[in-house]
Amino acid sequence: DPHQSNVLLREHPKKKGKPQIVLVDHGLYKRLDPEFQESYARLWTGIVMADISAIKGACESLGVDKMYPLLAAMLTSRPFDE
Repeated sequence: DPHQSNVLLREHPKKKGKPQIVLVDHGLYKRLDPEFQESYARLWTGIVMADISAIKGACESLGVDKMYPLLAAMLTSRPFDE
């Protein structure tokens, strides 16, 4: 369950000045196939860039289709309005 208490950001111990994400709740692990990784990365890029067509396309490849606003809202914990 990803929330602020389970995910930490710290300075990378081997790459000074670079951040490192630390997962505290080890129940988050799952091996993701490359196609999912690419679609999920495109989804987040679309969200960050506020690119509705990119969000729709990424969601379609993830099998979400018409519910893309709900998925975007769930991932960001913010309301989604075009």
